[in-house]
This record gives sequence, structure tokens and C-alpha cells, in this order.
Amino acid sequence: MLWEKMKVTWHMVRLAALGSLALLAGCGDGKVYPRPVAQVRDTLRDTHVPSMIFGENEVVSDVVQPGNDRFVWVVSEPSGPEILRFAANTSAEGPAATRVVVTILPPEGENKQGVSGRLKERPEIANLYQAAMAEQIDARLEGRPFNFNAISGQMAVAAIGNMGNMQKSVEAAARASEEMERSHPRPTINEARDIDAEKVLKAKDDSQPMDQAQGDSGGSSTE
Repeated sequence: MLWEKMKVTWHMVRLAALGSLALLAGCGDGKVYPRPVAQVRDTLRDTHVPSMIFGENEVVSDVVQPGNDRFVWVVSEPSGPEILRFAANTSAEGPAATRVVVTILPPEGENKQGVSGRLKERPEIANLYQAAMAEQIDARLEGRPFNFNAISGQMAVAAIGNMGNMQKSVEAAARASEEMERSHPRPTINEARDIDAEKVLKAKDDSQPMDQAQGDSGGSSTE
């Protein structure tokens, strides 16, 4: 019964992942908003990175504008180095519409090479972060709360990608447990009985000097 439930759950995750791949295919073109480019840029200047996507890790973010049409969010640890960057390019699509394209970038500084490599190795994680930042911008421009359902597909893909690491961790833990069993084998039933018998005899031996001392003390008091 449990195995059947696991298969159903896995099938649902796969369906969600396949659906998200279709959504990811169109992310490179960004999204067009029915707002003038000046209004969109004013909103982006006051938009922050959704910190909840980093879990329990405390992060801070600052937005800079290296060009009139480009915004960059620098994510870092408090009083620490950069850990990630997001960018949004804006372009006018007529007098009352603006296209916004969101991308994810490695940080500058000491973490650049390491993070860049991990983003290439784990594109599903990069896609999740990118989708979360795009949803944050979408929510701000549309005047609504952040919608986790909008990134559920990317979350499913990231979860599937992480299953391999989880399996490796489980296997490593199992191997460590087996190694510990081999190096510190549990006593057999007979050995356990012998150990218990030794403990009982030792307890008796330890109690004898005390009993003898009490007897000597009692005898001297009667005299």
C-alpha cells in the first residue's frame, strides 16, 4: 500500500515537472506589462529579492541601476560576501507597455567561480530562483501578494533534481551504519548474558567491603 502511494506521488511530481518545462521555455522573452516604461522602472527601484526562497539563511539585497534600462539586485549574507545576483532588463513596447526580462547571475567576488559552477551543474535550481524573482516583480507590478503557485512547477523540477542527492545521502548513511556495525559488533545473546553475569558479580564484590565495614562498626559500638 505504501509503495503504491509513493508511485502515485512520484507520478504527480513528474506531471508537474513536465508542465513546468513548457512554462520555462517561454521565460527567456520575459513579460510585457501594460504600463509605461517609466512607471515600471520606478517600481523596480523599490522591489526587493524574495528572501524566503533562501530558506532559513539570512540574506540582504540591494538594487543598483547600472543603466537606465537595467536593474541588478545583489544578494549577500549580512556583513558577508555576495552569494547571488538577479538582473532585469526593461524595454518599451510602445508608449504604454514595457517588457521585463529577468535573469540570474553569479555573484562578484570570492564566490563567483563556485556559484557559477553550481548554477551550471544545477540548472533546475537556477530556474527556480529566476522564476521566483520574476514572480516577485510580477506581483509588484500587478499590485498583489507573491503567489507560490506561480513557481510550483519550478519547485517540482528542483525537488526531482535533488532526489539524486538525497538518495546519495541515504546510501552514504547506510554504508556508515554498516561500517560501524562491523567495527563495533553487537554482542550475541550468550555474550550479553556473560556481561550481565559479570556485572552482578562485580556489584557483589563492591558491596562486600561496605558490609564488612558496617559489621566492624557495629561490633565496636557494643563494646
